[in-house]
Amino acid sequence: MVPVKRRDASGTVKKEMRRQMVDICIVVTETMFLKLKTDSKTKNVAKLHAWASLPAIEKIKHTPEHSE
Repeated sequence: MVPVKRRDASGTVKKEMRRQMVDICIVVTETMFLKLKTDSKTKNVAKLHAWASLPAIEKIKHTPEHSE
């Protein structure tokens, strides 16, 4: 959500929250998982948002029940 200022018909300024689409790319290599977000200011550029090695992801264990 991005804050945006707009003027209504009477001329008063109102703050609104606007949704903005963000492209996310997922890259999986032989050893890594990468999550990239495209840069809206620069064309054909993506920034690394998150990464993990596949062996580390493989070690994650979870249970179907909620644990406290």
